[in-house]
Amino acid sequence: MNISEATIKVTSEDLISIIQEVILLAKIKGLEISSTVFDEGMLVLKGTYKFKIKIPFEIKLRFIYLEDNLLKLKIEKISIAKLGIFSFIKKFALKKALKDFMVIGIITYKDQVCIELNTLFTIIPYVTLQLNEINVSDEDIFIKIKEISFNMDKKYVEFEEAMKRNEKIQNVWELNLKKRKMKKKLY
Repeated sequence: MNISEATIKVTSEDLISIIQEVILLAKIKGLEISSTVFDEGMLVLKGTYKFKIKIPFEIKLRFIYLEDNLLKLKIEKISIAKLGIFSFIKKFALKKALKDFMVIGIITYKDQVCIELNTLFTIIPYVTLQLNEINVSDEDIFIKIKEISFNMDKKYVEFEEAMKRNEKIQNVWELNLKKRKMKKKLY
């Protein structure tokens, strides 16, 4: 089944369920997202990461731009156990924590998170789509989607299989804002 275009409203609860589904499909052990809030054009994620003990965290992300199913977010602030983190520690921790997720299209570069949605959808069954536009309000995200395809026979890759293959997606340097011409800027 194909749908040419749609605009959807994503609430905080919807976003939590989407993130939890990706965490489940990617088999990320110990990560739990407890709440999402939209605040002044930013997405605020709160949760815990269990590494021998549960460590609470809060991340504030700002949508930078969307182009060719590549979503770029800027990390405005990270707090771990209610302590602010220096930027060099933040960059190092993100690089280490998300290193394995490059194979599914989640890449960190400096204070940015790039989500290559075409690659991410290789681990998500039944659906593929193209994001066209994202607008953040104080309560919801409105997403314009085009080329939505539902296919019950869609082959998808298990996260472990992607790790075994060690597939490389786009070079991180190609994802740098300064080197790519922006078409759709988000604020």
